[in-house]
Parts: sequence; structure tokens; C-alpha cells
Amino acid sequence: MTQAGIDILDVLNQPGTPAIEESKLFINPPQLDQYNTTDFKWVHDIQINTKYLEDLTRQFEAVDLSRLKNKKSLLLKIIEFIDLTTLSGDDTEAVVETLTLKAIQPLSEELKEKVLHQQANVHTAAVCVYPARVVDVIKVLDRENARDDVKVASVAAGFPSGQYLLETRLHEIELLAKQKVDEVDIVIQRSLVLNNQWPELFSEVKQMKEKCGEKIHMKTILAVGELKTSENIYCASMTAMFAGSDFIKTSTGKEKTNATIPAGIIMCSAIKHFHKLSGKKIGLKPAGGISTFEDSVRWIYLVLIMLGPDWLNKDLFRIGASSLLNNILQELEAL
Repeated sequence: MTQAGIDILDVLNQPGTPAIEESKLFINPPQLDQYNTTDFKWVHDIQINTKYLEDLTRQFEAVDLSRLKNKKSLLLKIIEFIDLTTLSGDDTEAVVETLTLKAIQPLSEELKEKVLHQQANVHTAAVCVYPARVVDVIKVLDRENARDDVKVASVAAGFPSGQYLLETRLHEIELLAKQKVDEVDIVIQRSLVLNNQWPELFSEVKQMKEKCGEKIHMKTILAVGELKTSENIYCASMTAMFAGSDFIKTSTGKEKTNATIPAGIIMCSAIKHFHKLSGKKIGLKPAGGISTFEDSVRWIYLVLIMLGPDWLNKDLFRIGASSLLNNILQELEAL
């Protein structure tokens, strides 16, 4: 079953939507026609209006959950957005098998009868693991005949630090391609952003996308909590998209600061600008610290208002999480 047909704005039923004047987000309106990947001079003109960013953040964080009109539909929709994740040093085949089975069949038989009413099952968008555990995910999906239902995703490129030789980072992606993963979540080398080495960042991400090929979707993790400034988040987002990323992702989940609404606002603005320039829709994946229904609703509201309802499907919006699904199931059981 898919919840694709629901009107999320109607479900959220908020008293007023944030009035976004995108020109106010920047001190000087970005000159999109000057953006290029040769000299990157445009990055020096990017200045974020911090006060307006704070104002928007307050509006998005003030979602009133008591006004929801169809909570069940929204809860089921959120399940479809989740990249169910385990990225622990003590992951085993048994741990990954349990997780993958939960991705395929998140609802108990009792809960399915209560909320699905004889309709087909709902499942998460993907399972995301370390490269060594990919084989475990595929084994379970094949056994359960669910390879077409749940995508296989792996982190790569020296996750989580990115502090590995480029040759080894690229080879890691090559090995994953041979395993026939569906999606790769690469991580950038943050020092390239912090040192304003934008051509080098573009080159590295472009090479990683080339290793992925056309069949593998590449999500580029920016690690926004380590990029220091909003300007860096915007410029890293644009550079990653110019280099061929299919998604931009906030965080590894290992940083001190992970997915934040201010970073999401900046990234959505960049996605919107890239769409204006190229006509291509790039996905957004917040990850790290999103563990409750309320957390996920804030991100859904942000994407809905800034990018529009076209982005609210699993091809363009994911939530990376390990514990969110349990909270969503608790909310469904309480209905």
C-alpha cells in the first residue's frame, strides 16, 4: 500500500503556512546565471541572512500536532520515507536480518488488521548498512521475495569521516556496485569545504557518481554539523548537485550536531535553485537525531512548504533513522 494520494498540507491542517520570501534568505540575491563548476567565483558572493533564517526556523519548528486531521495516513506515509539504518561496530548478520525483516514487514499482524483494513502491506523505503553487511540485507530480501519493495543502501567513501585516500574511497564504491546495491550514501571530505577547495570537492563527488553509474542512486552526506557556516552548507549542497548527486543528505549521524531545521532550510533553498538551473529534482535526506513522530513532521512540513508536494515521495525524500520506526509504530498502536 502507498499513501501517495494523501494531501499532506490538508492533513497537517496548520493555521497558517510560513510566508517564505526566498530573496530575504540571502543578503544579496544569488546570481544563478553566474554559477559554474570551473572557477567557483560565485561561492564568495553567498551570504545568508541569519535573522531571517532564525525566523523561518521558528515557524517550521512550531508545527501544532494537535491540529492533525488524519494522523494514521501521515504515520503510514512516514514509514515509507524511512531508510531503516544500523551503523554500529557490533552489527552482525543476525542484527541485520532482524532489521531487514522489520523493514519488509514493520507492522504486526494485529496492527495491520487495525490500520490497513485488508490492504497490502506498508514497508520502509530502504535498509542502510555498512558495506560488509550488504550481503546480509540482500540475502533476506531475496529469501522473502522483497527485493523490489525495499532498496538496499550502503554508506561508503570512508564513512563517517571521509578522511581516507580518494583511491580507497572510490574503490569502496566500485565494490558496492559489484554487489548490486540500489543506493550508496557517500560522505564528503569536509576539509575541502572548510578550506574553500570547491573544484576539488566537485571533482571528488563527480568521480564517486561515475563509479556509481546510472543504476545506483547516490546520496551525498554533507555532515552539516562540521561545515561551520550556513554559507558552506549552501555551497556544498550546490557543488554536490552539480557533481551528479541524486540526493543531498544532512549528516552521518555520528557528528555532534546532525539534522537541524536551519540546515534543512538552506539545503532546500539550494535544491530549489538547482532545479531552476537544470530542471532536475534532487532529493533531500535528513538523518541523525530524528527519532519521533514530531521530529519527522517538522521535516515533512519544511519540504512541503519550501519545495512543494512533488518532493514528498520516497524518490525525493527520505529520513535516515534507526529508532524512528519504533516511535511511529507506538503512535499507530495508540490510535
